[in-house]
Formats: sequence, C-alpha cells, structure tokens
Amino acid sequence: WDCMLVGDVSCIPFFLATVVIGNLV
Repeated sequence: WDCMLVGDVSCIPFFLATVVIGNLV
C-alpha cells in the first residue's frame, strides 16, 4: 500500500502490527 511505496521506516512497525492482527483474525 502507500507505506510500502513510500518505504518510510516508521511504516515498518505499523506493517508488522497489521500482519500480527491479521494472523490473529
């Protein structure tokens, strides 16, 4: 998504959190 395109380091923790939440769901 946008964060992946921008490649901002601050988006990495948010991306990891999204993956973890996605796995829980």
